[in-house]
Amino acid sequence: MHLVKIIYTKTKIDLEIIDDGIGFNEETAQRAKLNHHLGLRSMQKRIELLQGEFEIISKMNEGTIIKIVIPVENIPTREDFDYE
Repeated sequence: MHLVKIIYTKTKIDLEIIDDGIGFNEETAQRAKLNHHLGLRSMQKRIELLQGEFEIISKMNEGTIIKIVIPVENIPTREDFDYE
């Protein structure tokens, strides 16, 4: 099962990604990082740029949950970009 839960309030966006797959441990994550598999790390860096929170909860054979909280005030709007 894969589930994405999004809660949008006036002050923040809460995002939770749930995967009941095989999960991973810290050693597996470090090996992926060394092999330049940086998907989760890239997600974390982008959330940090928005002064958000990023948490990974994963256990072998139990799955993975990724929790993200982003303050709404830090999310760029269309007006923040110059499209010329």
